[in-house]
Amino acid sequence: MATEVSDNASTLHEDSHSSYSIVVRTSEVEHADTVAIVRVQLSDEEGRQTDRMTLRQTFSHRKSFRRGHSDLFLITNQPSLGRISTVEVTHDSKHLDADKRRWHLHSVMVLNHDNGKIYNFPHGKWIGINSSAEVGEETSTMLKVVGEGFTVLPDHFKPLF
Repeated sequence: MATEVSDNASTLHEDSHSSYSIVVRTSEVEHADTVAIVRVQLSDEEGRQTDRMTLRQTFSHRKSFRRGHSDLFLITNQPSLGRISTVEVTHDSKHLDADKRRWHLHSVMVLNHDNGKIYNFPHGKWIGINSSAEVGEETSTMLKVVGEGFTVLPDHFKPLF
C-alpha cells in the first residue's frame, strides 16, 4: 500500500479533500535507481500547492524508485488544485554514500482525481549528480507540465475518489 507523509502535517486546509495519483518513472539507464528520500509538491496555475509529501511505499512494487520501474503513489487530504502546472521533486540523499547520491528520473505523471485529468512531466536527467548542491543538502528540480493534460477518468468515477 502506498503511503505519504506531509512534511507540514500541522497545516490544515479548509478544502483538504482532494487526492492525486502520482506515477514516478525511473529511467532504464545503468545505476538509475535510488534509495534516497523522494518528496513531491504539486502546484497549479493559480499558485495553489499541495503539502510537500514524502513518497514512501509504492502500490506497484516492493521497493520504490528502481531502474526501469514506474511507481504508483496516492496522495490524499490535499487542497484542490486546478490545472497542475509544476511538480517539484526533491531528492534527499544526504544520508547516503557519495556513489549513491544520484537518480535518473524519467518522468512524473499526475492524475487529478477532481477533474479526471492526467498531466505529464518529463525529465530524463540525473538528479543529485554534478549539481551545485553541497554535501549534506537536498537536490530538487522543478518539472513543468507538457500539454494541457487529458481526461482519463469519466465524471461518473470521480465520486469514488
